[in-house]
This record gives sequence, structure tokens and C-alpha cells, in this order.
Amino acid sequence: MVECPNLQASLDQYFQTCNSRRLFEPAPLFEFLNSDFNRGAANYSALLAPGEGKVRTAYLTYTQRILESAVTTPGTTRNCAATTKRGNLSTHCDIDTTAYEYVEEQIVNTDFRRVCESNGSIVAGKMLDMISALERKVATKVTTQAVALIGGVNSTIAAGDKVTISSGINVGETYLKIATKKSAAAGGDIDPIAFATLDYLAMQNALCNNAPIFGGEIFRYAQLMRAGCCANTGISLEKIMDLYPNPVFYDKRVWQAMGSINDSIMIQPGALQIVWFNENNDNIANAAGITVGTNYQKQIIYSPNTGIPIDLTMKDDCGTLHINMYANPKLCGLPYDLFATGDEMEGETFVYGVRIVNPA
Repeated sequence: MVECPNLQASLDQYFQTCNSRRLFEPAPLFEFLNSDFNRGAANYSALLAPGEGKVRTAYLTYTQRILESAVTTPGTTRNCAATTKRGNLSTHCDIDTTAYEYVEEQIVNTDFRRVCESNGSIVAGKMLDMISALERKVATKVTTQAVALIGGVNSTIAAGDKVTISSGINVGETYLKIATKKSAAAGGDIDPIAFATLDYLAMQNALCNNAPIFGGEIFRYAQLMRAGCCANTGISLEKIMDLYPNPVFYDKRVWQAMGSINDSIMIQPGALQIVWFNENNDNIANAAGITVGTNYQKQIIYSPNTGIPIDLTMKDDCGTLHINMYANPKLCGLPYDLFATGDEMEGETFVYGVRIVNPA
């Protein structure tokens, strides 16, 4: 009898691997920032990077609100003359065209000869692998930029509801502070009012939209609250969660960038905007009468997972295939002087850090 030859198949056909070769850990903050919901009707990215490999410096003007202290009560005859002049300010966000993320792979035609899989499937699979690695790196980069853009909090917030950061990338910044557990002396049970406190603090910060929250431990607290019934005090945990309008997401990249699993970020939709720079739509080759060369091509492709734009360059060099991918995002935020000196909202950018500090 002739022996059965060795067989070959994909591991994924017979085991649940969760698509390990392209496993994309949840990155809800990155996906939120890159969503149409966050971008809104105006496309800030198109303003700064309009295409054809070009970049622009766009100055956006804004006017600080007038302080209440500027409104007086003279108690005299009305004055027909005015002496105060108020101007406006501008802000801009620059793109570094060299600050791209890059991944490459080389395939030699001899690599294909004894492989069961079709050549087209091999190349397509490797390109999807590269896209997966690139978008994971980009998600980490954008998340770290978001954490660095955390602003201040309203000056009317009580000292017990805020904490000054002493380490990490936001040293000196002030975060909102909540407790998710009671003290050991009080039994150490879950504290049912953390989200009510955070909602109250959000109102003090004058958020004009429900702000999603991204972090670590705060997500676990939210899950416990949803699974609960009643606190020892008689408060309905489920009712609190029904009343709390802000969605909470687990995002490992957020708390890792912030330096603690007890830290999270709360962002008003539209307060941060991603700008994408792409070079492969510069049309320079097309302007010279060249579209796709006999041994190369340049184009922009989009991740099937997150939709991010990627510059793809491929070249066939005498049987050696070179695949190069680039992604260049820049996260831009509101100016720190959006509110005037002396305003209770001075330093606020509608991006807030939240830290869980539980009593001993």
C-alpha cells in the first residue's frame, strides 16, 4: 500500500484561533475618533491634507467669551461711549509629513513554488497581515496623542473631586476624581454613586454633549453596576446606569498611555480631530503621463477593519516583490486658551482625565 502523503491545511480550519494572525484588540477610542460621528459634517482632515500629497496650514479663529466680571453695575446715568476693544485669536495644527508609521515585506518568487496555497491568496494574506500591524500601531499612536491633549477642569470643582497628576505624560494636569468602592471601615462594598458624581462633574464642566469614557477599571465598575440590583443604602444600581447617559468602553491603550488602569479619558464628541496625510495620491506620475509602471504601482488603500487610509507602494524587481505601506495620522485638539484668563473654564479643552481613587 502507498502511504498517504503529508497533508497541509490552515490551522484556522480546525481550531478557533480568533484570527490570531490579524487579531485586533478593541481600540474604541481610536475608532470613535475616526468615526463620522466624531468628525461631524466638516472634514478637518481634508482642510489640512486636501489630497495630491499636499499639506496646508489652516488658522482657525475663535473668540473667548467675555468674563462676567467685565459686566458692571455703574448705578449712574447711562453712558453713550464705549472704550473696550476685543479681538479674536487663532490656532493651527501642523502635520509632520515624515512622522509616518511604516511596515514592509519582501516576497521572492521562489517562495511560492512548493506552497499549496495559491499565489494570489498568499500575497493578499500578507497584505492583510501588514494592514493589521499598521492599524494597531496607528491606534496606539493616536491614543497616546489623545492622552497628551487632556486639558484642565472647571475651577469651581471642589478639591475633593479632583486630583493633580504627579507622574506620566500629564504631570501637573488636573483629573476628575471618583471612588468606586467604599472604605474598609464602611464595608468595602461597591460605591453606587461614582457615575452620578461623574455626571455631576461633567455638568460643572459645561459639556454640551454626552461624552464617552474610555479606560480600564472604570469599565469593570460599569459592568458591575449593570449586573447589580440594589446597594445596602437602598439605591437601585440598575436605575443609576439607566440614568447615566455616557457610554463606557474598555480600552487597554488608554490606561496604558495614562500609566494606570484606574485612569480613563472622557471626551466630548468633536473636541479631537484626526488628520490623515497621504502621499500616493499626489498625481505627479499621472501628470507626467505615467499611471502604473510595468513593475510598480502606487495607490491609497483602506483598512477593511477601521477604514484608515494607507499609502501602498508595490514593486516587482526581477522576481522579488517589495510591498511597502505607510500611515501618517496627527491628532489635533482645541487650544488651551479657548477660555480667557480668569474664566472658571480656563484651560478646559473638553477632554478630561478621570482617576479612580478609593478610600483605604
